[in-house]
Amino acid sequence: MDDKARQRALIQRAQRGDIDAFDRLVRDYQDMVVAYALAQMGDFHAAQDAAQDAFITAFDQLAELRQPEAFPGWLQAVVRTACNRMQRKTRLQTTSLDQVEELWEMPIKESNDERDDLLLVALRSLPAAERAAITLFYTSKYSHEEIARFLGVQKTTVQGRLRLGRKRLKERMLKMAEEKLRDNAPSRDARFADRVKRLVRPEELKSDEEQPWQNGRGTDVWQMITATIEGDLKTIKKSVEKDPRLVSCSYQYRMPLHFAVQENHIDVVQFLLDQGADATYRSGNAWHERPLVVAEERGYQELRALLAEHLERTQGVTEEGELLAAAIRVGDMAKVGAMLDDNPALIEAADERGNKAIHWAVMTRRMPMIDLILERGADINAMRPDGARPLDLSNGDYFYRGWRDAPKTALAWAQKKGHGEIEAILRQAGAQV
Repeated sequence: MDDKARQRALIQRAQRGDIDAFDRLVRDYQDMVVAYALAQMGDFHAAQDAAQDAFITAFDQLAELRQPEAFPGWLQAVVRTACNRMQRKTRLQTTSLDQVEELWEMPIKESNDERDDLLLVALRSLPAAERAAITLFYTSKYSHEEIARFLGVQKTTVQGRLRLGRKRLKERMLKMAEEKLRDNAPSRDARFADRVKRLVRPEELKSDEEQPWQNGRGTDVWQMITATIEGDLKTIKKSVEKDPRLVSCSYQYRMPLHFAVQENHIDVVQFLLDQGADATYRSGNAWHERPLVVAEERGYQELRALLAEHLERTQGVTEEGELLAAAIRVGDMAKVGAMLDDNPALIEAADERGNKAIHWAVMTRRMPMIDLILERGADINAMRPDGARPLDLSNGDYFYRGWRDAPKTALAWAQKKGHGEIEAILRQAGAQV
């Protein structure tokens, strides 16, 4: 950690609403907070989610801190509360020392997932106090004094817990813990701190004014987002009844559905889907994923099944739709024709983002492919979940840019004929303007 005077100045600036000062505090404490959350949650994804929520709460409540020097212990209490809230939904599954003893003689697998599982099982076998000391020490090699200030105990207590934890873990598992915890430290890249900064409530969401980019009034959008994170279905229903647009409001390119999936609020997810939330949406930012992928990464099997069933039933999203889309993108006319011969219904199948065959044929600008797809019965006005129709996609979309990603032959044709020629051909085929 940096010197006390610097930290005091940062805390005082953050208490006045300085997001940049708070961002610096996040970067100073992110490894400690995530490590402590890992000790409580027993899962890397859940630890990052709990740590993120804790930092956001800390920013909102920082004005209540009277003594800046008490910040480490105060922050630890905020993290503990965030973990307790999440554990009401997903309990930490502990393993007895007798059970974990059987794992010591097993060969360590090469799979990263298997190594992670083995490490987490070993950590869960430790008493909670020792588990916290181990994760804090090995994530970023914090000093005994720093860990003691954060946990609110004496330095000698930390040393004793580390000694007992190391003895229980034994040499082989201790080496794995040191490597894996260090590799998962959020300070190794900027993504975690950047995500926290994005989720700190900005000034525009403290306003009652309409926010066009967020699709609602500032205070309404923030209430909707926070209610979704907390799983407050009653408030969510009231918000949507007041302003139906809030189902698709957004904050930092994420919609309520993404937050509900992240927190594993199945009832909230079902309500949002019933109200028309787009389960195919992702922003295109590197840190952002579709709701189904978020559920898969966190092991929410029931939620993943719910989303997969919804996507197939309402949008036709299937594995076959993905394969057909891939064949269209590479211009494999023979394969596309054969797939549609075998299963004519695939003409209405969609890929993971809701693109049907006609959408990809238009985005790739291959006129023979467009003709083939239309001959097989495609709807020239088929609408994606985001509302885009083929005519809207004649120059590509956010992910697939017509001027950049289309095949060279299609680009050359468009340059020769002009972009308007593509639109004219689509209109002649019945595309509505």
